[in-house]
Amino acid sequence: MRKKQPPTKGAKGDVKRGVDTSMIVRTKDFDKPVVQLKKGGCKMKPGLVYLGFSTDFLIEEADQWRGACWSMIKERSDCSFLFLTQKVWYKSPLNTDKG
Repeated sequence: MRKKQPPTKGAKGDVKRGVDTSMIVRTKDFDKPVVQLKKGGCKMKPGLVYLGFSTDFLIEEADQWRGACWSMIKERSDCSFLFLTQKVWYKSPLNTDKG
């Protein structure tokens, strides 16, 4: 888990929440896009989902979770997933084009 830092007065974003962004961790909400309701369907409504917004989603430290991320993205075709990266080129395992 991320180590919570004391919030800074007037701070914004992660700093305001006391999150140390230098720590690369899997959060408790990691699988939130695919959590199911008791009556069926997903708890998270369709829409835009931000991934790893405090850091580059394709960093090496997150490789261990990437397969699970691609699976969730594939499962939730009703959502748009947005992540930031500094990579110029990356071949997604979701790309099924043959050409």
